Amino acid sequence: MKKLKSWVCLSWITIFILIFSSSLYGAPLLTTEKASMTIQEVMELIQNSYVGEEVSIQQLLDGALKGIFNTLDEYSTYYTEKEYEEFIENITGEFGGIGVEMRKYPDHLEVLQVFSNTPAEKAGIQVGDHIEEVNGISIKDWDLERVVNEIKGPIDTEVILTLRRGNQHIKVTLTRAAIQINPITILPLSERLPKNKQSNDVVPFLLYVKISQFNGQTIDAFEEVQKQIEERKIKGILFDVRDNPGGALDQVVAVCEKIVPKGPIVHMVAKDGTKSTAYSYLSEDPMPMVVLVNGSSASAAEIFASALQDSDAGILVGQNTFGKGIVQRLYSTSYGGHFKMTTEEYLTRNGRHIHKKGLQPDVEVIIPDIIHPITVKWDLGHEGKEVVQVKEMLQFLGYSISDRTDQYDEVTKKEVIKFQQQYGLYPYGVIDFTTQKMLNQAVIKKIQLEDIQLQKGYEVLRDWVQEGK
Repeated sequence: MKKLKSWVCLSWITIFILIFSSSLYGAPLLTTEKASMTIQEVMELIQNSYVGEEVSIQQLLDGALKGIFNTLDEYSTYYTEKEYEEFIENITGEFGGIGVEMRKYPDHLEVLQVFSNTPAEKAGIQVGDHIEEVNGISIKDWDLERVVNEIKGPIDTEVILTLRRGNQHIKVTLTRAAIQINPITILPLSERLPKNKQSNDVVPFLLYVKISQFNGQTIDAFEEVQKQIEERKIKGILFDVRDNPGGALDQVVAVCEKIVPKGPIVHMVAKDGTKSTAYSYLSEDPMPMVVLVNGSSASAAEIFASALQDSDAGILVGQNTFGKGIVQRLYSTSYGGHFKMTTEEYLTRNGRHIHKKGLQPDVEVIIPDIIHPITVKWDLGHEGKEVVQVKEMLQFLGYSISDRTDQYDEVTKKEVIKFQQQYGLYPYGVIDFTTQKMLNQAVIKKIQLEDIQLQKGYEVLRDWVQEGK
């Protein structure tokens, strides 16, 4: 009898589940109207019957829309209210913060730049300071994004940083202020060069222009570039868009209109095949321009670089770019929500598709990535992308590596032994964990001391200007 009761009980549960499932998923969803009715039905059921922690209608809606956008490409995004505020900060270049630029290295986070007239400058923070704690919490295991988000915050609120400067530990309390990110740094190129390369006759007439992103301040900031070109009688410009993630389409087009020869800047192709083109109407011949690029030059930065490359107005130096050849538009819903959606592919001035391909530089200069994580040893006969990475690191450090295949051959082993001898390691040609750590340290040190991409960019620009004299 007990078995019969258990079976009957289980049957009722099964029937209930089947009936419940049928009510939600009984018919194919062929229209957006039916889909929205299903979402409404589920949300009402949650509101009426869910016994977990209370969830608001807004949270349910955010979750549903997040799910919808998760089925699209990685660049299409639905924003919660907080996420939208952060997005607007990024594209406008305005936020509450302290006014520093930082870089995350494998073993520390370092201040690269302190902007003038900011809380950081007033508090005495210096370039080269290592940030160790934010509000008393160690950032050792944090990524750069989390550090930035913790330091940013509402204007007139405080943030406490613990810094290491040499052997000193310094604690500073800063009051956040409105920060406008000037995305353009302008310097005489001579200030970025080693002293032994500053004596050339053309160097005083060369300008270095770093564009960190194409935010809402870019075209206004570019006016200072044009001013310096006239005042200093500039003959050539070295643009640096390495690590530039992109930004606003209207901003990059506005900058290109000032320097790209007459003709297309970029073409946008919509889903139905409709093409729209942004043009430059510049009539005068441009001066020589070199553009530094790397694997983190993306989107609007690639539009900028490709317009100069395709028009023969600029030479690209560095590494293959990221390869983001699609455009997102920002939309608002009737209830106040916001989302970004991919709506067009863009083609370069000459009609090239670069999405997931990137731009190939005219002059390749590779700065290798470090090995992370360190989990495997490599020896003669090993094959794989890790071997390519080791070869790039050795080549970067000046060892005699002539190819970048994925084969760990005798030539590579000999150069590994030379490296091990030079750095006091056991010289047996196996790329063990200690050797990998030392390779990382040697590469990081050289990157910090010597910017070989910038130096090559200078040489290309110098020769180009001299040829035109």
